[in-house]
Amino acid sequence: MAETKKQNTETHNNPVYNMPNFDAFTHMAPFVQDGLDRLQALYEELATLEQSTYDRSKQMSNQLSDMVMGTLDYAAALAREWRQISLETTQRTAKMFSA
Repeated sequence: MAETKKQNTETHNNPVYNMPNFDAFTHMAPFVQDGLDRLQALYEELATLEQSTYDRSKQMSNQLSDMVMGTLDYAAALAREWRQISLETTQRTAKMFSA
């Protein structure tokens, strides 16, 4: 008996193979492989979904950036117009006192 265990140890470096009744677990190998295949397929699908989410996030970020730039351009134009109106109003007021 001791020789058989020693022989198994020499044949298999993995100590799991030396467990008693190891052969009873070998029938589960196809089920384990099927589970691994399904897990790999799930992760591949998740990677695809993540990529589409990142792409949409980038697109929305670019759109938001465009909106902010448009708002800044509008604010600058509005400020320019207010300065012009303010200057014209002040000039008209000044003319009232200089006439």
